Amino acid sequence: MEENPYRSPVALDMAEASGTAVQKLRQTLLWHETSIRGLGMLLLIVGIVMIPVSIGTLKMQTGWTWIALGAGVLYTATGIGLRYRTRWAHRLGVVMTIPWLVLFPVGTAFGVYSLWLLLSERGRFVFRGEYEKVIRRTPEISYRTPMISWLAVGVVIVLLIGFVIDALIRS
Repeated sequence: MEENPYRSPVALDMAEASGTAVQKLRQTLLWHETSIRGLGMLLLIVGIVMIPVSIGTLKMQTGWTWIALGAGVLYTATGIGLRYRTRWAHRLGVVMTIPWLVLFPVGTAFGVYSLWLLLSERGRFVFRGEYEKVIRRTPEISYRTPMISWLAVGVVIVLLIGFVIDALIRS
């Protein structure tokens, strides 16, 4: 049988694949998989922050309050789905990151990066059932988060808590 010239370079026939080929594929896609999970965590945090903020403004009864509440719920659900690499969250993640493009310059950068993560060939492959088989066949391979990343997350969490406490004190 001849090799298909149109076959995806990340595609792998799981029935024919050797253990080494599967491990190599997992290591090739591990950074992308981890980045998508990180994006899921970011969306989850955004949603968790948006929900109480919008609930706090319910007294005003504006349309924007209800839109913010709905967006918070969608961000939270999308974040959880991306963490587990579900197909519906892949599609919803694209929809939920498109509005970031108009928030120049930081939102635009995050939006472009998020869309690249989700819509690239590697990003699409991470959400396929084939990749789930790759993960099951390579449980020994995992991503180790650098300590500087944990430090950055800690700083962001402390700042968020500080902003929430400040907002509660002022109101």
